[in-house]
Formats: sequence, structure tokens, C-alpha cells
Amino acid sequence: MSDTPIANPLVLIGLGAMGTRVVDDLEETAKALYAPRPSPHTALTSAFDKAQRLRRKFADQAGKLMEAGAGRGTGRVNLDVVVVADGREAEPDELIACLDTLTDVLADDFPVLFPPSTPPEQRSVWLTVLLGTPPMVATPEGTAFAKVVAGIDAWAGTARHPALSRVLLLPRQTTAGRLDEDGLEEALRAGVQTLFLSGSRDHDDVRAALAHRPDDRRFASLAVATAELPVARIRRYARWRLALTGLEVLLDLAETPTTDPSRAQSIQQRLDGAALLEDFGKGTAGERVRGRAARLSGAEDHLPDRWRVRITERPVDIRTRYRVLFDAIAKPWNRRTDPTTDPDHGAMLRLVDQAEAGALHEADRRITALLDEELEPQTALRVLPPLEHALKQAIHDLKEELAAEVDPLPSPEPPPPPDDPGLRALERVIDGRPGISRTWGVLAALAGSSGVTVVLLVSWLMAPTPTGAAAAASSTLPPTTTEAWAAGFLVGFLVAAAWQLLVLWIWRHGAELALEKRTHELDEAWRRGGAGQEREQAERLLAVRRRRTARDLVRRYEAALERLAALRAAIRQMTASAKDTLVDLRVRLGQTPRQDDLSGLLGTESALHRALVDPSDLATRLEAIAGQRDAQRWAGQILNATWPRMGGLSEDLPCLDRDALLRTCDDQLGVLTAAGLLGEEREGVQSRAHTFLAEAGGALGWGITPVDAHGDPVRGEGRDRRLLIAPTGMRAAVQASLADAPVLLDPCWTEAQVPWLSIIALWSGLSADDVLRGMGVRR
Repeated sequence: MSDTPIANPLVLIGLGAMGTRVVDDLEETAKALYAPRPSPHTALTSAFDKAQRLRRKFADQAGKLMEAGAGRGTGRVNLDVVVVADGREAEPDELIACLDTLTDVLADDFPVLFPPSTPPEQRSVWLTVLLGTPPMVATPEGTAFAKVVAGIDAWAGTARHPALSRVLLLPRQTTAGRLDEDGLEEALRAGVQTLFLSGSRDHDDVRAALAHRPDDRRFASLAVATAELPVARIRRYARWRLALTGLEVLLDLAETPTTDPSRAQSIQQRLDGAALLEDFGKGTAGERVRGRAARLSGAEDHLPDRWRVRITERPVDIRTRYRVLFDAIAKPWNRRTDPTTDPDHGAMLRLVDQAEAGALHEADRRITALLDEELEPQTALRVLPPLEHALKQAIHDLKEELAAEVDPLPSPEPPPPPDDPGLRALERVIDGRPGISRTWGVLAALAGSSGVTVVLLVSWLMAPTPTGAAAAASSTLPPTTTEAWAAGFLVGFLVAAAWQLLVLWIWRHGAELALEKRTHELDEAWRRGGAGQEREQAERLLAVRRRRTARDLVRRYEAALERLAALRAAIRQMTASAKDTLVDLRVRLGQTPRQDDLSGLLGTESALHRALVDPSDLATRLEAIAGQRDAQRWAGQILNATWPRMGGLSEDLPCLDRDALLRTCDDQLGVLTAAGLLGEEREGVQSRAHTFLAEAGGALGWGITPVDAHGDPVRGEGRDRRLLIAPTGMRAAVQASLADAPVLLDPCWTEAQVPWLSIIALWSGLSADDVLRGMGVRR
């Protein structure tokens, strides 16, 4: 759409709730039809602003419009300022204050461009007030509106700049029927569209109807009917429908349970809450605390590496040489000893504090890395379910550990000496050395039995062998000899000595094993933190710190889960917001955009308002305008466009930035041209335009009966004329129906590429007194 349809720079001011909605709607219409941004010929603001803010905004916008070259080539600078309001909402003081601010800006900031002394026919700034009116009769509501009319008229005579050119009264109730709230809003919007945005501003009839007059008869009654496509509403629908398509894909991805357990397990391994607590077990902090407790309890860490026992050693010698192994596993508890006086105590506690802080810092780092790496926009939330599963499992594992109760306070009374069965076992082995005094009886028995056995054997071998009958009759043993007794004694001594050596060797081997076992027992006690109360306190200190760290880890994991739940809630919230917006636009959603029912979007049809396109045809064309796209890719584009730029997910959530979301949809949609909305086939448009022209011209009615001071009706100007304003692109579709219209319509063809045609009736040349007398509130 070119700049030519708007010959003059235009500033729109919305006053009151309805006026603001009308201006916002017109702004969106301009954004939809102009590419890539609203025309520099159009600026919009709100009169809800305080006077000083309104003054600055109006001066800034008007200056920028004129600097943009509006009116170039004409030799003069023109400016239209239009104030739109519902007369029932506009308080007289508020409306006058708004008009006063606007004219003050013209007088103070643009006195050279728009001199206040310029004659009416030469003025190039036009301030037009468009008011929706209640029934123009002497009811309380009508009387209140009469004060607005009288206030404008009185103010016009004292304003610092004579910029006010017309006050257009658009009646809510006319001879053709009554407009409801939506109908009045549509009529106000159609009035501004027709007079200022349809390219008709330079048409002689429109120019004359809006121009300054030499007298005070600046009031006029306006009636308007349109056959259109409401561009702003259509654009709003198209962008939110496009957003909803992507948001539903994101929501489905976020809420679909994971089908890849290995992914969840991999993420859980990266969290690894148990490993973060390991410092309080076998890690540096645990070793430091237990080592100090071991020293306090008397446990020794300087233990022998090798154990050698000689069979000739006495138990006292072994006790002396390996004295450390014969000490008690814990020293007796000494009430006078204060462990906190040890300078190593503070260093130990600082190390434990550092271990706790380090575990939590590492947990924060891992969680942040997971959120940033796994939930990047390119994944389109596919990893959200496994990430949640991993966090829940990590929390479950930590809570299982926290289920065990730990009493952090030891008993105030000194504990009894700890039982030391290992020391007793060692002492039994060492003190059980088999000496001569203990084994002399066994040795004597061995020696005697061995000697007798040898003597008998030797004697038997040395005796002569008998023969014959003597041998058979002989039954006595052979006599012993000195040699036999000597051999027997020697063998008995040797057997006893060998047995004694074997017993001592067995004892030696058992002693070495006992010493080794005692060494390992004391070494294990050292690593466990000694024994007794010191060990108990060390274990409780580590357990308490481990549990506290575990609780903090659970809180962090739960916070990450809440963040993920908030992420899903953000998508769900924006999805619901998109649906609510579409419902507010009176759209009935179908399974696909093509199946949406857009009847409500196009507005209620009446004699004064028609849609130019069938709702189903419009749905099809909008789907084509949006273009075919991969749903997953489109969802990723939405996620990427709304992803938090500062701080990531730890600071903000995606999909909540409505502006970024809608900008992405606008980029996808592009410009909604009139040709694209109306389609190539104009038969449906021609049929609907024919129906509109057949009904609308005769349905326009006046809601005002002005009378002069004598009580006679005031004729005014243009009461019987109906002006058709339509783009030349629709001329072929409309031309044939003009002859069949029941009311004579004067066509005004414009070069504007807009999807609407309008019929207006302007009854102008009325004074405030004429209007007030016609209402019955002034004589």
C-alpha cells in the first residue's frame, strides 16, 4: 500500500475506553496494510495520558510526520488531528482539556507552519472531533451530552488556535434503528477509515465537509455504513492462530512422557547427588574430621609395616618392640581436655564449611548447565520430560538417605571405655608362648616313650637268632645293652627338641598373624576416626553436615523442578491466552485453521454492516497467507524468539514475551493485502457488495432534528446526498450494482488498496444552538 491514499499527515487521539479501542484498532489496521511498518502519515496516541505527557507525545508525533515529507510537492504542510470518543463516556472537562492541550501545542510549537491568524479557507490544520452520541432528546443522558456540545462550542471561541474545523456527531439511535455498543464502535471506526484512511480525504465533497467554515456552524451529523473485512480483527486472529499452532506443539512436547529411559539415566548421572555428598564420606572433609578425632581418641597412625617374631623372643620383648599395638584402641576420656583449644579445630570446621559450599556450588553449576544445554531452544523441549524424571529420581534418592534419623547431640556424660576384643586376642596369643616350664611334662613323656621304643628296637636287632626247637620254645626278650640305652636317650631328646621347635614355630606364625591383624584393626580405627566419644562426635558432625547438604540439594533440585513446571505452565498459560484471545474475537476453533468458524470475527451482519467475504473462504485464504510449515520447526522458531536473552531459564521463562511472540508471527504472516484477503475470485465479493448497496443507502438515518430560533427545522447542507467511497480495485464488482441501488449514490473512487467500501451521509452546516434546540434543552 502506497502513501498516496493518505494525502495529509494524520494523528488520531482516542478519548475514553471506546475511543481508545477504536484508535488501537485503526493502528493495527495500518500495521496490517502498510509494509514494513505503519505509514509515516499515521500516528496514534491516547488522551488517557496526563496533559503534559499528551502535549509531549502530540508535539513529537506531529513533528515527525511533517518531517517525513507528508504533503511533499504541494508547497504546503497539512495536518489532520482527529479526536474519537463515545459521547456518553466523555466528560466535558476532560474533552475540553484534551482539545486545549492540542491547540496549545499548535500555537506554541508550530506557529509558523499553522499561524493562528490564517483565514479559515487557508488553514492547513484541521482538528476534527468525532463523537458517538446518545439519543438526541431531552433525557438525563441526552442532557448530559448537551453539556459536551455546549462546552465545545464555548471553548472554540476562546481557544488559542482556531484549529477546530468540525464536530461530527454519529448518533447511536437513528430513524433506521438503534446501534448497540459493538455497532457504535464499528461505526466510529468506519467513520475514521472512510474519511481519513480510504484515500478520500482530497475528494471535493469530503474536503468540503471537513474544511473550516467562516461561521460557527461547525457541527455535522454523520451516518456511515460499510461492507468490509475488519483488517485489525483479522490480523489479530491470524497472528494468534499462528501462535496457537506452535504453542500447542510445544505443550505437547513438554507434557509427553519420555520414551527414552537412557536419556533420563544419562541426565541423572550428571546430577549425581550421592557423589556431591562423597566429601563427607571418603572425601577430603571426612578424612580430615576423622583424622582429628582419631588423634584426640589416641588412635595411632604410625603403625609397623612388617611384623617379625623370633621363636626365642619373650612376650615382654614383643610388647616392648611393638608397644603401639598393645595400647588400648582409645585412651581413657579426660574431662579436662577441651578439643576446641586445638588450633586445628577451626581449620577443620572451615574445611567442612568449604566442602558444604563446594557441593552446593557444584550442584548449582550442574543444574544451570543442564537447563542451558539440554533445554536450548533448538531441542523444542523434547528433553523436558526426561530431565524432570532425572530430577525426581535424584530427589527420591536423597530423601531416602534423609529418612534415617541422626541425633546431632552426644551424651553429656563421659562414655565408658570402649570394648577392645582385638587387644585381648593379641595378648592371649603373645602371652601364650609355649616355654620349657609349660611343656616339660610333654617333653619328658615324648623323650621317655621315644627312648624305650628305641631301646627295645635296638635290643631286638642286636640279639642272636635262635634255631630249631630252642627258637620255638623261647619267648623272652633279648637283654638290653649300653649302646641301646644311649641310642634311645639320644633319639628321645631329639624328638622332644623337634616337637618343642615345631610348637614355637607355630606360635611364632600365630603371633605374627595376630600382630598383623591388630595393625589392620588400629589402621581401620584411625580411618574411622578412632573410637569412643571422639569418633562418635566426628561421625555425628559429618552426618549432620551431610544431611544439611542433602536437604539443600533437595531444595535446589526441587527449585529446578519448579522452574521446569513453571516453564510448562508458561507455555500452558500462553496457549490458554491465545485461545482466550481467539474466543474474545468470537472465533470458533476447529481442528485446523481452515476449519475455524470466522462468522463472529467478521461481525454481526446488518443493513449498515456487511462482510465482503464468506467466513469459510476467508479461513482458507488466511491459511494460505500463513503458508505451509513444519509444525516442529515453527514451534522451535516461537521458542527461540521468546527465549530469555539475559540469564537464561534461571532468570526468566520463554513464551511469556507476547511482543516477541507476535513479532515472530507477524514476520511469518507478512502484509495482509486487500487482494490477498479478497481473493482472486470476485464473484462472492460482487454478490455481497450488491446486497450491501441494495440495503445500506436507504438504512442510513439521522438521529438529530436541529431547529432554528423560530422552531423551524434547519435544512443544513448535504442532507439528501449519499456518497459511496470505494477503491478502484473493486470498481468492477460494484459498478453494476450502483444502478440497482434504491438510493442515488455518488461514487468516489480512490487508489487506496483497502478491503472495504463505505456509504456516508453528512448533514453539515449546523450550529451548537441548532443542535441543542433540536434536543429540547435550549430555546
